[in-house]
Amino acid sequence: MGNDVDDALAADMLFKYTAQGKIKLLGMGLNKDWEDSREYLDILNTWYGCPDLPVGVVRGGASYADDKNCYASRVCQLRDVDGKPLFPRSRTEYASIPDAVVFYRKLLSESADGTVDIVSVGFSTNLSRLLDSAPDKLSPLGGKELVKGKVRTLVVMGGNFDGRNLSEFNIVKDIPSAKNVLENWPTEVVLTPFELGEKILFPGAVIEEAAIPTPVTEGYKAFQPMPYDRPTWDLTAVLYAVEGPGWFTLSPAGKVEVTEDGGTIFTEDPAGNCKYLMVSDQQAHSIGKRLTELFNETYVR
Repeated sequence: MGNDVDDALAADMLFKYTAQGKIKLLGMGLNKDWEDSREYLDILNTWYGCPDLPVGVVRGGASYADDKNCYASRVCQLRDVDGKPLFPRSRTEYASIPDAVVFYRKLLSESADGTVDIVSVGFSTNLSRLLDSAPDKLSPLGGKELVKGKVRTLVVMGGNFDGRNLSEFNIVKDIPSAKNVLENWPTEVVLTPFELGEKILFPGAVIEEAAIPTPVTEGYKAFQPMPYDRPTWDLTAVLYAVEGPGWFTLSPAGKVEVTEDGGTIFTEDPAGNCKYLMVSDQQAHSIGKRLTELFNETYVR
C-alpha cells in the first residue's frame, strides 16, 4: 500500500466480493515496510466495515525512497472542516500487529486443506519467509509443507513475458525473495504480468464521478494529478483469483526463472506449476468494463 494506487483499487474489489458473499477474506498481509501503509490499511478495513480483519506486516522488508509523498501517507493526513481525521481508524497503535509469517502460519494452520488462495500484488518478502519458516506452536509443518497442504493457488502480479525483458517493479524490490517464491512454490502459480495490466486502463473519470469521498477515491486523487487513467496490474490479479480464467487466456504450464537483475524467464514445461495470463484486445475491453462495473457497485457495510 502506497507505491501505486492499484493496490487500493484491488482492496476495494476484495471488500466488495466479501460483501457479496463470493469470497471469505481471511486477512491481508502488508509487504511494504512503512508505518503509513499500516495506518492506511487500518483506514480501509475500518471504512469497509472489517475493523477486525487479521493483518500481518513485514518488518525489515523493502520500503521506497519516496514513501513520505505516497498516496497512503496523504490520505492519512486528510482532515475534515473541524480538523479531525477525514477517515476513522480502528487501531490506536501499529507496533503490535503480528509479523506476516506468524499471520500466514496461523491462518493456514486454521484452514482446511487445499482451500486457500493467496493474491500477491507486491513484493515477495513475506511469502518467501513463509516458505522458509520452521515448525512452531501454530503448526508442526515447515513453511513449504504447510503451503503445499493448505494453498490451492498463488496469484502473483509480477514479471514480464512479452519479450521486452523488463525487470518488473514487484520482482526488483526483493529479487532473492521473488526467486525463492517463483522457483520453489509447491502449488499452482498464476502470474498476471506487467504487459497485461498495462493494456487495461482503469478510468479516472469513474473516480471523479464518485458520490462520496472514500479512502480509495482520495488515494487515487492523491497519487497523480487528476484526471488520469491507471493500469490495472493488481486488479487483474484479484479478478482472476475470484472470478476465474474465463476473462483471460492462460499460457501453457511452465517454469519461471528470476534472473540476477530481476528479469523473469518463462520456459514451457508440462511438469511446471506456473502459468501466466494474456488477453486479446476484446478480452481487455471486457475486463475493463467489468472492473469499472465492480467499482461502481454500491458497497453495503
